Amino acid sequence: MSHEELGYANRIREQGYRLTPQRQIIIDTLCGMGGHAAIGDIYECVHAQMPSIDRATVYRTIRIFQDMRLIVSTEIDRTTLYEVA
Repeated sequence: MSHEELGYANRIREQGYRLTPQRQIIIDTLCGMGGHAAIGDIYECVHAQMPSIDRATVYRTIRIFQDMRLIVSTEIDRTTLYEVA
């Protein structure tokens, strides 16, 4: 699944945000992971693709995507996991 199939680029823009390269990589990574992923795993995958993305950018973007209801989180064994909504 990709963000294009879900129409996430349009949804991001409709809510007044820009689809920056960093945001695109993060949403593509979440879509590609295909299930529950911990923030550390998301960061590692994103950082491997674009080393200039730091952990704070990933955390901030995840929060924005949650606020926009593009992703959801759940807590399993005291670990917060994220997935595409």
